[in-house]
Order: sequence, then C-alpha cells, then structure tokens
Amino acid sequence: IKWIEDLVPRAMWIQEPINYDRHALWRASHWGRKHQQFYGFAVNRESALDVYSKRRIIAEHCHPDASGISSTGSGKLPEEAQPYEARHVSN
Repeated sequence: IKWIEDLVPRAMWIQEPINYDRHALWRASHWGRKHQQFYGFAVNRESALDVYSKRRIIAEHCHPDASGISSTGSGKLPEEAQPYEARHVSN
C-alpha cells in the first residue's frame, strides 16, 4: 500500500518477501479436529465439585503451578451464582 510505504522510512523495509506458516510457527497445526472435539466436549459440562462455564473448564486444564492463576483470571463461581447442585457427570 503506497501511503503506508511513504510513512515508514525505506531503511525499515525488508527487501525480500518472507513466507511462513503461522500455524507451524505456533506449533498448532496438529490441533484441527482435536480442538473442535475438545470444545464440543467442554460445552455445558460440570466439574465434580462446581459448575463452570466453557471458559472456566478450559482454564482448569492449565497447570496451576505454571502461573499461580488461571489463564482467564477467573475463579470459582460463588455458591449463590451456581444454579445447579454439583454432581458427577459420567461419559
């Protein structure tokens, strides 16, 4: 785009085009179908003790010692916010 090129000094432009596969860069290309299956499995599920949303279930799969808090920064729902009694969900 011409007007962007005019805004950036020529010395900052890379002269040769760069090709990369961002999925390979992120090492996420193997997820594909597994990613869909995990999300399908996680929707509307309950843990053995507390009710979690889809986002909260995904956060629970993170290693707790990795950062000290979940990746979403969310915690357990307060008792009054849980509409259902906790129970074990079998497959």
